[in-house]
Amino acid sequence: MKKQLHDLSHNTTAGNRHQLPEVLLFSLIWPAVLTVMSLYLAGASYGPELFLSYFRFPLIFLLNFLPVLLVEYGLFFLCNRVDAAAALTGLIALLLSFADYLKIALRGEPLTAIDFTLIGEALNIAATNMDLTPPVPVIVMMIVILLTVIVVHRRMPYRLRLPLRALGFIVTAACALFLFFRVFTSVTMYNRTMRASEITFADGYVMNQTWNLRDKWCSRGIFFPLLYSTRYITDEKPAGYTRADAAALYNSYDSADIPEDKKVNVICLMLESFSDFSETEGSFTLIRDPYKALREIRQDSLSGTLIANVFAGGTCNTERCFITGSSAVYNNYPAATESYARWFSRQGYRTEYCHPYHDWFYSRRSVEENFGFEYRHFLEDTFETPEGCHYYPDDLLFDNILTMLDDAAADGMPYFNQTVTMQNHGLYDTEALNDPKAVYVEQGELSDAVYYSFNNYLDGIRKTCEALQTFLNALADRREPVVVCIFGDHKPYLGSTWSDGNDEAYAELGINIDINTEDGFYNHYSTPWMIWGNDAAKAVTGSRFTGDGGTFSPCFLMMTLFNELGYTGDPNIGALRDLYQTLDIINADGRYRENGRLSDSLTPEAEEALNRFRQITYYRYKDLNRKTLFSQAAAKDRYKSP
Repeated sequence: MKKQLHDLSHNTTAGNRHQLPEVLLFSLIWPAVLTVMSLYLAGASYGPELFLSYFRFPLIFLLNFLPVLLVEYGLFFLCNRVDAAAALTGLIALLLSFADYLKIALRGEPLTAIDFTLIGEALNIAATNMDLTPPVPVIVMMIVILLTVIVVHRRMPYRLRLPLRALGFIVTAACALFLFFRVFTSVTMYNRTMRASEITFADGYVMNQTWNLRDKWCSRGIFFPLLYSTRYITDEKPAGYTRADAAALYNSYDSADIPEDKKVNVICLMLESFSDFSETEGSFTLIRDPYKALREIRQDSLSGTLIANVFAGGTCNTERCFITGSSAVYNNYPAATESYARWFSRQGYRTEYCHPYHDWFYSRRSVEENFGFEYRHFLEDTFETPEGCHYYPDDLLFDNILTMLDDAAADGMPYFNQTVTMQNHGLYDTEALNDPKAVYVEQGELSDAVYYSFNNYLDGIRKTCEALQTFLNALADRREPVVVCIFGDHKPYLGSTWSDGNDEAYAELGINIDINTEDGFYNHYSTPWMIWGNDAAKAVTGSRFTGDGGTFSPCFLMMTLFNELGYTGDPNIGALRDLYQTLDIINADGRYRENGRLSDSLTPEAEEALNRFRQITYYRYKDLNRKTLFSQAAAKDRYKSP
């Protein structure tokens, strides 16, 4: 019996040499077929012009073909089956292509390496909020893969001996590593594949115009830009970074604790999808004012405009730039790191974080712990959404914060709170008005979906503004000093489903959100911010908390708050004040505002100033007090219900 098995193994290995040409040919054709199908999905959101362009630029096709080829060879040498390698390679290509297709449809952004750190929450969101019915191209890919595997299984029972498999896998792995570091993540190669203004679509749109990051990625296909994006998942050090030099630069800025007689309670409210459309030029007219309470709040506040890095999603970017004072968001903050929650804690404050939604959303449970918040409250442990409400209402949330403030006061502690709301999170009903009387914009030529969606969104904003006004009124007459910093995270998602885009809805409303234009850029990313203080806070700080505070990126908002409070802060605040003299907008799309001029390039002086600041923020994130912070993070997780 053993001899028969040995003979069968020998025959299977050596007796199928006649299949070698067929196998080699298939091993080249199959990755090419998968690459073509994946590129079709990569360009589906633009149009056939983009798909056809991949074949006019052989280098781009090659850079998307090679990863598929290497995966196929690696899998074959591992499992020693042509059909299994073909099936697994097809499945990987299909899943990545479909994920890229969904993300572009949902968020207007291509798939990048950082997205793999958020797989769990993406699946949670998709399962409850998205129609995951595969589009026709995906179904075609599934059928092609299935039929191919069936044919290969019958025709190619090809095997290799173990020594040849081991050698083949080593060679494949070596080639993959060489190409990854020298080609796929090469800035030089990335720049060689830039195709500015070379793809024009039937509607006149010219791809790869200045500042459009999605164009830049999608014009390069799917697998090449996905691999290239791993450069940004490793928290790459700024140019010329050394720990010693960064520490010296950091310590060159002044820092100071808060004097006991200057301590005020600080509450920071980041409002979900909060945007003031009364200040946006469009073809719609507000026949009822949802922003009446907001305007009254602004009259009694220092206020201005944030230029966020994200649109219709990516909430964590705005909140984390604010709480860290960094212009860039690092990779989910996997370890204890510096933040202003920690800074206030060192000043003797009780620090508390509130988000009335699941703790897995943007990995907030672990991240807020790593930021040093003493108490953290989520849907799982503190908040319970009332029956009939899709998300936890702002008025109840603000009442909870008042209770938390009272608890801190009862313990004789100053209070710092960061709250991220959920009430106005999309989607908004596109089939009926939530309240038949809540009409803020007449339908006119608007489609039913946009008419209902926009009015329902504005009704939620009205409720938020009124709840916010009630909250501030409750704080106004308090004896203890309280300052409230209020800001929006991003513009709302106005699509009718998570699989739809925003462009059509904003176009119907006559709102320019084309980031290739200056007006469109500001419309795309702008949200309001306000800093309000009660009379007791005005007496302690000497600030009036009124006036125009300007327009800037989220990283400068904490600095602005400290300026208004009269706090020196830590060296990072000093570095922000220094940078603010030159740059006030640092956008993730590669846009900057230098001395009042918006541009996608910087002068050498501004480039040097930004690099100095990034040296400091990287040092704070990676190296500052690392041993102490790890020790603090190991402390027992604590919660306190209101």
